[in-house]
Amino acid sequence: MVLKHTFGYYTMQKFLKIDQRRYLQGRAFERKKEVPLALVENQQYIHYGKGSVVMYALQDYMGEQKLNAALHDYVHAVAFQGPPYTNSTEFISYIRRAAPDSLQQFITDNFDRITLYENRVTDASAKKLPDGRYQVNFTVKSQKFYADSTGNQRPAPSMTTCPWPFFPRRVPASSPCRPYCSSSVASWPATTSCNSWWPKSRPPWP
Repeated sequence: MVLKHTFGYYTMQKFLKIDQRRYLQGRAFERKKEVPLALVENQQYIHYGKGSVVMYALQDYMGEQKLNAALHDYVHAVAFQGPPYTNSTEFISYIRRAAPDSLQQFITDNFDRITLYENRVTDASAKKLPDGRYQVNFTVKSQKFYADSTGNQRPAPSMTTCPWPFFPRRVPASSPCRPYCSSSVASWPATTSCNSWWPKSRPPWP
């Protein structure tokens, strides 16, 4: 979040792609076993690669202020703590208390389970409307999988909602604009066509 405020959304997006790739490559070459994020100890591809992507996703879903407040409360509660020391279970409990019911499954999936997502936009187009806005049409393929410690995957129950951000077309010598997030689009383990509207500004960036 500090990186986002310092360098902007585009740089943050590149950083998250690097960390996502770091996690996926790390699990592909794991020689022993992969563990959920809540149980990780010395596997850097999990606590650095996966951890940054999950925490950034949380601030997207919860809102940065709400997540920061939860982290503040946790640090305040455990600062200078003697034994028995705090652990990931206690840390996650603070996030759960701050998160709405609709995010409890997301927290379980990303901290307590090994969950993989396959979300892709297979086709997209945009056209300018008479009122100056842009209508964005896109086709989404979305699936979710649970994996065990050795990498065996099985389809997970269908996802409920998934927000889809749109980035404006980059223009030389202009300051980067924040992405526009459509309202959460229902996501299924299948291919689905959706549409949204872009505000009156620079056209969406495909």
